[in-house]
Amino acid sequence: MNTAKDTTRELPNLPKKHGGWREGGGRPKADYETKAMRVDVRLIELIETLKTKLKSGEIDEKTIETLTELVA
Repeated sequence: MNTAKDTTRELPNLPKKHGGWREGGGRPKADYETKAMRVDVRLIELIETLKTKLKSGEIDEKTIETLTELVA
């Protein structure tokens, strides 16, 4: 029997929602900062090489500073 005080009735079979904040959900924060920009296509190979070497640890922050001084 469905009365106004009956709280035992089941809801229709609705799809479950997956949105919202969850503990431990999402991508972890990176320890570096990124930026999107337009780049001359002649520089793409150089930039990709620098990114790869920086991630692998072949070059460090001091090397980046030296390269920046050379270009400036």
